[in-house]
Amino acid sequence: TAILAAARRNNSSPESMDPAARSKYDAIVALMTSATPGRKFVIVGDSAGSDPEIFGAVARTHKKRIYCIVLRETEDGELDSRRRSRAFKGADPAKLRCFRKPRELRRLT
Repeated sequence: TAILAAARRNNSSPESMDPAARSKYDAIVALMTSATPGRKFVIVGDSAGSDPEIFGAVARTHKKRIYCIVLRETEDGELDSRRRSRAFKGADPAKLRCFRKPRELRRLT
């Protein structure tokens, strides 16, 4: 969609997100900040929508609270190297784990 394309071009800082993406970002951050201090999180989503851009923004703004980000790469939401580098620019790349088929989750640990 046009909104998703615009979010991808803008590197998806929280300020530039569309309302739905910003709402999801805010919900994740609220959950993280209300949890026990020092607790780390695994964030799970897929590449079809704006999850990569949202999760990249969370990873940049709350680096110490992220254990890892797991993304299922869908056929209609390709996470090519260009999109991945834009979405996770400034985040720790070692924390991102991607898979296409559930059996691939075994190698992500």
